Amino acid sequence: MYSIGDPVVYPGQGAGTITDVVSKTILGKKQDYFEVYFPLQRVTLSLPESSVDASGLRPITDPQKLRDVLYSYTKKEPVTEFKKPSRRPDQRLCENNLNGWTDVYFELCCKDAAEGVRLHSEEKKAFELASRLLVSEVSLSCGLNSEEAATLVRSNMYSASSTPQT
Repeated sequence: MYSIGDPVVYPGQGAGTITDVVSKTILGKKQDYFEVYFPLQRVTLSLPESSVDASGLRPITDPQKLRDVLYSYTKKEPVTEFKKPSRRPDQRLCENNLNGWTDVYFELCCKDAAEGVRLHSEEKKAFELASRLLVSEVSLSCGLNSEEAATLVRSNMYSASSTPQT
């Protein structure tokens, strides 16, 4: 299972660190909870130990694997055909899956960089969330501050979309 100090990733929150394990009695039932601090959001969540696997909590991605995933996007063909906005990006961001997050970020990055194409308001929200989720995991996994992590993510994605972000 998990221990105090373990870096983890939680759906919708990104990467954080288990800071404590506490026993709480709620509705007459005593249970252990993981206290997880998420530095980018500056929030601490209490997650019941008994349902932590079902909640989507997972260990943080290994730094080398993370760099390999990001680097793979520099070799990827930019997305050039854009369909009407859908809820699909939101669905992929709710899953606790690094590849889903990077796919959403890459697709929206390509669309954002394309001439004559604008991101729909829901796509802008998805783009921002994908960015926050990726930056939090890169930051914690690779030991970078959030600015360095954001630069690493952007440099890999925007080099693939062939237009630098301004």
